[in-house]
Amino acid sequence: MWQGHSLAFEVAPLPPEKYTGDLPVMQEHGTIRVLVAADLGFYYLDRGRPKGMTSEMLLLFEQFVLAQTQQHLRIQIIPVPRDQLLPRLIAGFGDIAAANLTITAKREQQVTFSTPIIKDIQELFITHAMEDPITNINQLSEKSVWVRASSSYYQSVRRINQQLTDAGREPMYVHFLEETLQDYEMLRMIQEGLIPMTVLDSHKAEFWDLVTDNLQIHYEFPIRENGAIGWCFRQQSPKLAKLVDAFIEKTAEVH
Repeated sequence: MWQGHSLAFEVAPLPPEKYTGDLPVMQEHGTIRVLVAADLGFYYLDRGRPKGMTSEMLLLFEQFVLAQTQQHLRIQIIPVPRDQLLPRLIAGFGDIAAANLTITAKREQQVTFSTPIIKDIQELFITHAMEDPITNINQLSEKSVWVRASSSYYQSVRRINQQLTDAGREPMYVHFLEETLQDYEMLRMIQEGLIPMTVLDSHKAEFWDLVTDNLQIHYEFPIRENGAIGWCFRQQSPKLAKLVDAFIEKTAEVH
């Protein structure tokens, strides 16, 4: 296996040059640009060095690309605000977005997703531990929930509100969080009573439940079930899609 210096552990600012195209274009540039968003545990900086599950996957991906193409394509990591992942990918400022993105029909109208990295995801309400359990939709009428506008959580809450409206009940009050806020910051706001409720993916909620106190995860009433998370890239990129899918399938076999 190639043991040379890896750029998977270097961070680059948003490049001034934009271009689109499939894998051959990336090979011409010698770089695959990966857009990420800060997400403690998945992608974060520790003394200036990228850490987390996404960073580790990108290092393995760089090595896999070398083995498959016999060409050293640099993996250039470009952090962006979460709501800019898809717009900047589509515009040509990146080639892949790797940021815990849930595969949704709305997003699939804009980009192509890889084979899922994580499956069987639920989206769950999170409140302070002192709150009553949420077990049915009627309890949500006129409740306040805080989410990022770009998130799949917002799409799920909108669906809940439509169901409430159809049943003749008042919808939930939806408030938007700053796109740069990370999960641990939202959870701290709940712990401190600054916001009453938010939404998290089940795999994230289970992680934070191990290391935080005074939070309640409402498993009894998921607002999305059987969700999946994947990397995504521009549409009409079949060669890149084939490469990424082969990597994910190989990684799944190892684990």
